[in-house]
Amino acid sequence: LVAASVCILFLLIHVSRENVLEIEAQNKLARQQAHEQMNSLSPALSLIEAVLEIDTAKELKELKPDLQMAHSLLRQVEEQHATRLSCYKLMRGRYRLQMDTFDLNAFMRDQISNEEAIAKAKDPHNNILFQTEIIPTNHQIYIRCDPYILQHITRNFLSNSRKYTTQGHIKFSFLGEKVHAKNTLLLFRIQDTGHGIAEDIAKRLFTTEITTGGNNGNGLGLPSCAIFCRAANGYAKLIDTKLADDAGNGGFSIFEFCIAGTICTKKATNHSPRSINNEDAFSQSSSSLTRSLHTQLPNCLCIAIVDDSYVNRRVLQMRLEKVASDSGCTNWSFFQFSTVEAAQPHLRENKSEFNLVTLDNDLSACGGRKSGTDAIQYLKSIQYKGMIVSCSGDAEISHVHLELGANCAWGKPLPSLEFMKIDLVRHFQPTSSSLFADSSKLNNHQEEYDRKFDNNEEDSECGPLNNI
Repeated sequence: LVAASVCILFLLIHVSRENVLEIEAQNKLARQQAHEQMNSLSPALSLIEAVLEIDTAKELKELKPDLQMAHSLLRQVEEQHATRLSCYKLMRGRYRLQMDTFDLNAFMRDQISNEEAIAKAKDPHNNILFQTEIIPTNHQIYIRCDPYILQHITRNFLSNSRKYTTQGHIKFSFLGEKVHAKNTLLLFRIQDTGHGIAEDIAKRLFTTEITTGGNNGNGLGLPSCAIFCRAANGYAKLIDTKLADDAGNGGFSIFEFCIAGTICTKKATNHSPRSINNEDAFSQSSSSLTRSLHTQLPNCLCIAIVDDSYVNRRVLQMRLEKVASDSGCTNWSFFQFSTVEAAQPHLRENKSEFNLVTLDNDLSACGGRKSGTDAIQYLKSIQYKGMIVSCSGDAEISHVHLELGANCAWGKPLPSLEFMKIDLVRHFQPTSSSLFADSSKLNNHQEEYDRKFDNNEEDSECGPLNNI
């Protein structure tokens, strides 16, 4: 009885100690994540405040490099939130693998070159050797897998190695196929001569949000890799690691991950799909498309922007105006609506004149009861022939919109101008001239619209309803 009591006591002590360590790790992570976000948000907000105080165009021009830095910082925060949303979606089992075939050699070179460029930008004098290795002897290998899954995992593993490696090498290897739990998987390995990972962190590395060392990082990278791997029927694990000595020598880490996929003998003819809210991991060259935009986009377009946020509507219109300007188009008209109910009568009465409709999904902030999903179903019911773009900030909703008939999805934040141009060019081909309203129709519709909504404004949060 005494022996049993002692065993129970030791077990309780062990469990208590583990709980304390876990709470300490969570507290540290929360502090670091708040610190990381404030490091990005604080300077960005300060720069925006400085812009608001500017009186002359010259001062604004001088601040352009600083604004670009602020934009980059805000993008980092957005990427952290996007990663969390992706993880929650994958953990709920709501993601369907989208398999595609592509050149593995090119993909690996792109990934390792990107990390090398970041390392050089941070320290031009670093001498880290970035390497790729493909164990199968074939010089050109094509693989079939989910490119979005593979890119996320690869980018986060390599980024983690880059952050904690100051000398030696980082190697990205492909080891071929393996069978695991009756699934054919693609096997990859990441090796670095970095600081190494402490034993207490290594044990929880892929089970919770945790940082691998130091006082930086947001704790999302490696845990998210494990979630993405499991979504692709694979795994991620730490093969071996050793902490560096006090002089920073002798440390290393070896990671391995697998995802569902196969080796292919040749490239498929289809193009790699662009994932929602993300640009292509390894997009096909778009230079031929962008070079001929001025001949492929129509000079006249009538565009309806449906979103309950005035800022979102304004930003989207500015981006499309930039596309029009770059493409030499001079007669694009824009109509802004804060709800589906406000837009629906105009879409019904003038469905042949609206060439493009962009739709947010949740429009309740301005009293809307109908969603973007309802709008797409309505447009299909009236046999609308123009282009429908989902502009929801929720990737799952964007997938629903695409299944219902939306032509493409521009998430929040919006994709690059180049990708928006490509989506527009793919839809508005010269042979589709019947979809383009002529100038007289557009001008008449513009005048009618202006008469109906002249001096009619929404509440201050939603901004003006009439065309800007």
